[in-house]
Amino acid sequence: MKITKDEFKALHPCVSDWEWYCEKERPEDLLDLLLEINENSASNARWLFTKIATKEQNVMIAVFAAEQVIDIYESKYADDRPRKAIEAAKAWLADPSDSAAEAAEAAEAARERKELQKRIIRYAVKVLDGEA
Repeated sequence: MKITKDEFKALHPCVSDWEWYCEKERPEDLLDLLLEINENSASNARWLFTKIATKEQNVMIAVFAAEQVIDIYESKYADDRPRKAIEAAKAWLADPSDSAAEAAEAAEAARERKELQKRIIRYAVKVLDGEA
């Protein structure tokens, strides 16, 4: 896939990214351009890719990235929420219907509930320690 200077500009990069892009001749090959941008700023490479990819493509890439590290995460934490989120994303990819979206929302709600529980527990301990 190729991306020209005009196509890059049409994505509305921020001023500093556009200035960086114009500093010198940049490759039109998307892979080469992404690798070069990544050397400068990984977040800018992610920005570019998310601008040109569809929602489904972005989800596919997110699933791939998560699967690369899920074993590391699970070996350190007794937490199955990331794996459930991966499964929900895969279910959505297989069937991007409302039911799959609801499953993804349920996984997110479960994560938020766990985070809220942790905040409450931390506060409770501060109360018990007389720090609140």
